[in-house]
Amino acid sequence: MRKEVLRWEFQGVLTPRDKDEDDYKYLTFNLPQACDAIEVSYEYQGGPKCVLDIGIIDPKGLFRGWSGSNKPKFTISVEAATPGYVAGEIPPGAWSIILGLAKIPPDGCKYRVLASAFRLGEAVSTGHGFEEHSLKWPKRKQALASGWIKGDLHVHSHHSDGKQSIPELVDMALEQNLNYIAITDHNTRSQFYEVLGIKDPPVLLIPGVEVTTYRGHLNIWGGDWFDFRRRRREDFVSLINEAHSRGLLVSVDHPRDLGELCIGCDFQFKEVRGFDAVEVWNGPWFLKNWESLAWWHSLLSEGLKVTA
Repeated sequence: MRKEVLRWEFQGVLTPRDKDEDDYKYLTFNLPQACDAIEVSYEYQGGPKCVLDIGIIDPKGLFRGWSGSNKPKFTISVEAATPGYVAGEIPPGAWSIILGLAKIPPDGCKYRVLASAFRLGEAVSTGHGFEEHSLKWPKRKQALASGWIKGDLHVHSHHSDGKQSIPELVDMALEQNLNYIAITDHNTRSQFYEVLGIKDPPVLLIPGVEVTTYRGHLNIWGGDWFDFRRRRREDFVSLINEAHSRGLLVSVDHPRDLGELCIGCDFQFKEVRGFDAVEVWNGPWFLKNWESLAWWHSLLSEGLKVTA
């Protein structure tokens, strides 16, 4: 049983001018006292040229999750959360819903956002906590011996826009005889806790994040979250430097132009240097992967040591 104690509603129209000024719109609601859970839902209109992403920051300035545009509703409670969001205390103060202005048509995007605060009964749970897993995988384990090993460095789970849970992805990796997979969900950090909660997995699990901006995507492997609200050349230079200062590796993802097929996929600042790797093959080869390969070749021709 749960009881709604407060509700907030936001609506308006976002225009191309709004996006020119900032890629993000902030909707703030004030929670007067701590509660057990919050729930946020949203909808928008404007045809296929309108796409709005969503996430949230708590009153302590902690980033509590991001779901892009693939979840119309999310819940965060003290003990559990929708995948992509981080469970924990629901403190009083100003919460900020983030709307990402992914695509805004000339006529604008009309949006409506509802936020609710709840008191929960003892038996209520959203079922998405990050308790330690006690899964029964086969005893065999993929060896990480010297020489060639194989894996996938760019995998998404249901913590962002993937369909599978992380245990299901491990099962798929075993079926493909992979030695490792990197879980690199978009812009969130909830996947880190689940990866770290899986004890002795049969393949090496690498926690990561795909820093997904509207001007390029970068994978950072190692299990730290990075602010994705970047739009200038200097923002990406600082992102690479920040990752390196934490001892982590940076890869530029799918640097090729897919137009409307992928928002922000092509890295717009190809004059930037300092990253460690380039993703030269992502998805089916015919989706312009040769452009990524050609850019990698040009980097090598400059004398740079960048891994494919």
